[in-house]
Amino acid sequence: MRVEEYERLCSKLHSRRDVYSLSGVGSSLDDNGDTYYNYETLYAIYSQRYQTEAAAVAREALKQVSLLSTWYESGQHLLDISERLNIAPCITVRRLLEYKNFGKKQISRLLRNPYEICDDRLRQEVMACIEQDEHYGPFADRLRQVQGLEYENMLYQTLEILGIPFDAETDLRCRGLFKTPDVLLHVPVKVGKHIIYWIDSKAKFGDEYYLRRDYNDSIASYVGRYGSGMVIYWFGFLENIDVPILHDQGVILTSSIPKDIQLI
Repeated sequence: MRVEEYERLCSKLHSRRDVYSLSGVGSSLDDNGDTYYNYETLYAIYSQRYQTEAAAVAREALKQVSLLSTWYESGQHLLDISERLNIAPCITVRRLLEYKNFGKKQISRLLRNPYEICDDRLRQEVMACIEQDEHYGPFADRLRQVQGLEYENMLYQTLEILGIPFDAETDLRCRGLFKTPDVLLHVPVKVGKHIIYWIDSKAKFGDEYYLRRDYNDSIASYVGRYGSGMVIYWFGFLENIDVPILHDQGVILTSSIPKDIQLI
């Protein structure tokens, strides 16, 4: 996806309803001449952009954390405070608990297990925030984890059907290897003119933030350790943006398993 198209989509994606209205099958057009897009691609763009903007708002909200606590102590519900400050519900919970001197690990545990909260009112309001927050909190984390595993398994199954032998990330870790891609091939494969030694699966949209972060966090090291490889951004990626991963000759990006993949 080109940046211009991405920005046009972002300007139209303000809620989950917008995701539904713009999603459809293939490249058919609606009455206004707009292309229908894959739902998962649109939701990934919407959700990731929301998280980026929410994180920026949350940083600003740190300046108002004492006010947040004052409102809560005066009887206002955490969901109302969240809406008032324009902060994600679970981030509102985190800010309040941080202000009350809870540790980060303790907060994460309480978000996963709110029944451990002794205070009745706080427990009920935290549970309400968890239920309403589709982007942050344990439900969202679990969904992203399950989705990631789903697409990894899709990759494994396809390689098995194609008869391409490989070690999965779990196999590599059992051998004591860490910082590994999702797939390390037993023998290299060819995709177009590229030789591929490893494959990494990303159940996300490759926007500028993630293209930079993924490359710095892991992809660059895979190239250094294992040679050239392929990264699959299943929900698409920005094609015409100035980021290192797009300039690295040792990496090719795709949004699916290429049909021309073949053993050498």
